[in-house]
Amino acid sequence: MLRQTDFEPICYERRIVCFFDILGWKQHIKKAGSDPVEISRLTFLPRLLTSKIVKDLNSKSSQFTSFSDCNVVSFTADEVDVERFVSGLSQIFLAAATEGFFLRAGVTVGDIYHDENMVFGPALNRAYQLEDAGKYPRIVLDELKPELTSLSCAQKDGETVFVEAFDCAFRNDEANRSDVIAAIVRAESLILQSINDLRRNSDDSENGRHPTPLEKMEWLYPRVRKISKSILNRVC
Repeated sequence: MLRQTDFEPICYERRIVCFFDILGWKQHIKKAGSDPVEISRLTFLPRLLTSKIVKDLNSKSSQFTSFSDCNVVSFTADEVDVERFVSGLSQIFLAAATEGFFLRAGVTVGDIYHDENMVFGPALNRAYQLEDAGKYPRIVLDELKPELTSLSCAQKDGETVFVEAFDCAFRNDEANRSDVIAAIVRAESLILQSINDLRRNSDDSENGRHPTPLEKMEWLYPRVRKISKSILNRVC
């Protein structure tokens, strides 16, 4: 039997922490049924996170944990540029949207213990709190962290500091422009399709603390549509 004396002391690390949630996860599970191809699609986000964001940031300290629709990624705070990290998250949001997965995330900087087996600590609690309070498909930043609130892509809605991921991805000079434009056009189409599907369904309720799934998509659509119009105006 294990005893407390069998464990070595553990110290938290100061890390950039992001907690993700996939909106409408129950519907994705229901839609997949027992179809092996559709079930494979449900692994898209974890695979995307482990392959793209870690590779793009070239971080040796990265840690990633996934459980159902909950995903946590963290990096040692002094190793990764916060602006680049959030820009990378925006690319993840856009890539996920092209596959019909719409995300919400909370980002903070603080104390956490995160390894390949477990993750816990005050920073994880805070990131979860931010994500949960974010309501709409966006990246919510910790308003108590100046290194986050001072980001070039940060916006404010009342007390909420956030990033419109699609706009941030569009403005990213390091991204391939043609790929980003194609992704935004596809995301716009899928958002509109989601809105139409939700309008046809009468059961569109949540627990009262958050907007309904339809309201979330209706919040997102005009923002993505605005970017699409900007693209079309430049082409014309």
